Amino acid sequence: MKIRLIEPDDAKKLMVFFGKLVSEDPNRAETLQDVQARTIEKENGRTLQRISDNESDECISLVISNDENIYGDCEIKRLKRLVDRHVGELSFGILTGFEDYGKQMIDGLLQKAKEIGIELVYFVHLESQVRGIKLVSELGFQQSGKIDKYYKLENKNYISRVIYTKIL
Repeated sequence: MKIRLIEPDDAKKLMVFFGKLVSEDPNRAETLQDVQARTIEKENGRTLQRISDNESDECISLVISNDENIYGDCEIKRLKRLVDRHVGELSFGILTGFEDYGKQMIDGLLQKAKEIGIELVYFVHLESQVRGIKLVSELGFQQSGKIDKYYKLENKNYISRVIYTKIL
């Protein structure tokens, strides 16, 4: 198992990973419809864009993988406006059982973010996704906000979004 930068050949593996991630976590914002809407053409384009963004320091994308599969995917995207270019948004997905690798992956990502001049990282997540919240909390992120009733579920219940931040 290794943690590495995203590569052009990862597109198909990322599609499979995303399908597994959504299937194992019913509390995600993404649904099985989102999985079905992904095509290899779109995923190839998205993967190549992420690689290009890596090269220009607009984004850092890492994966947890062996030769056959991806078990975790994360990125920090630098914000675009001049006044907030020092800020990055963290997003990630990690399959169950790979949390320790996920923690290492995100920690490495934070170090790389600091190297390219990102000073503040934020993470916006569903309040119901306790695994992700636990992981970023263990890495020193602090809850800095909450948006009540952000997602409305089919059963008419709501889930709040929480915002976590970390100064690098």
